[in-house]
Amino acid sequence: MGHIQYLTDWTIGLAVLILLFLIADILTPSDSWKPFIRFTAGLIFLFWMLSPLKLFAGGPEALTLSLTDGLEKWVSDEKKNADELIESMSSDQSAYILEQSEDTVLHMIQESCSCEINEVEISEKNQTYSITLSITENSENQEALLENTSELMGIPTSQITIIY
Repeated sequence: MGHIQYLTDWTIGLAVLILLFLIADILTPSDSWKPFIRFTAGLIFLFWMLSPLKLFAGGPEALTLSLTDGLEKWVSDEKKNADELIESMSSDQSAYILEQSEDTVLHMIQESCSCEINEVEISEKNQTYSITLSITENSENQEALLENTSELMGIPTSQITIIY
């Protein structure tokens, strides 16, 4: 249906609607019902007056598409924000776990080799862990410390570094 035909049908429908509203207002038996009839008629009239806007907005399909596009963008943005939040929480949790593990490893190594270790640092790279032991003095038992730590942690000695 073309735009001219649509507007012609709309105008005829508007004239019929106004005529029906006038008849309903005249035939209403009591004054107590008139406000309800006028309110209902006003709502119908308002929607009838707004109906040509869909013609200029590209029809109901265009309105649906723009709402769908907006909703998809919103969902995409929210998913991206959630992913960033989860990633942030995961890295914070990993850092906390490594920090707690360093304390545990420090006590385990000190108890097993009866030596003084100042600090243990655990680092992770590409899902491979390495341990750096900080000791106070150059000990002759470095080889034993490396072997002991390797055995306790279940990692090769190449992933263990001793610094003074």
